[in-house]
Amino acid sequence: MNIKTISRDLWLLTNFVNGWEMVRYLRDPHPIAQAKLLNGKTIVHPSTKLGLVESILELWFENCYFPKFFDYPQKNDVVVDIGANIGLFTIQVSQNSPDCRIAAFEPFPENFNCLSNNIINFGLKNSTVHQYAVSNNYRQDVIVTNGSRSLDNHLRKQSENNSLQSNNISVNVIPLEGIFDILKSPEISLMKIDIEGAERDIFESVNEKTLKCIHSLAIEYHDNLCPGTLNLITKKLTPTHHLKTLPSHVSGCGLLFAVRRI
Repeated sequence: MNIKTISRDLWLLTNFVNGWEMVRYLRDPHPIAQAKLLNGKTIVHPSTKLGLVESILELWFENCYFPKFFDYPQKNDVVVDIGANIGLFTIQVSQNSPDCRIAAFEPFPENFNCLSNNIINFGLKNSTVHQYAVSNNYRQDVIVTNGSRSLDNHLRKQSENNSLQSNNISVNVIPLEGIFDILKSPEISLMKIDIEGAERDIFESVNEKTLKCIHSLAIEYHDNLCPGTLNLITKKLTPTHHLKTLPSHVSGCGLLFAVRRI
């Protein structure tokens, strides 16, 4: 057992009432429906799915979306969480920047229900939830579940999909520009995007005028699912933003951070 593993396990044990269950999960994965913090707050998660512990570690222990060079939002900033899943990023931002405004977007019903409950459980008065997928236009598509984790949901066009499959769920889709209309805000301070490959469709269609209205972005890219995605996003954002890429241990995946050019 190395120092990183010991540090990780100790962090779970000292922050969660069911820390031992979460540590055991890392040795023998099994569905965990709740993570109970020592401060009395509870994070709920789809009860039959894996992925809760890994997500908590990635976002809160490793602090993946806020490396040293990337700042937390400030007072009155508008933050958008696209692909909010159960709300871990939204909770993190709200607790570190309680005077900002956060909008979380999650289309998958099971995750959306957990997201809504977690916003209530944590008493996040500055956060709203919206059950939309975000892509390149207004339409209805389907979400396909093809894995054991709550993260394993992928947006597919109706025309590309067999509508008879039982694990398909119809969802409402909006373009990136639609978020500005919903929030009635001319500018977004921080936008986080983690949508399992569907980020490519967003950046294929978004225009420079819209990108100039977003100060900072933290994007999880998935070249392993949609080859060429990182190159496309880089090409679209370079004229308007300074970029930094942090590849992950998974081949073809990583995080791209963008801060608007002054």
